[in-house]
Amino acid sequence: MQDPFNVTRIADMRAAIRETPLNGEQSDLAHRALAWP
Repeated sequence: MQDPFNVTRIADMRAAIRETPLNGEQSDLAHRALAWP
């Protein structure tokens, strides 16, 4: 059974955002979006 919101996928998304060159505002908004429980 696949869970699209599983911990591994979320961790991969966070890592991808950290590796993506965004300006401060975009990066902050992206991290806030992934900070939702």
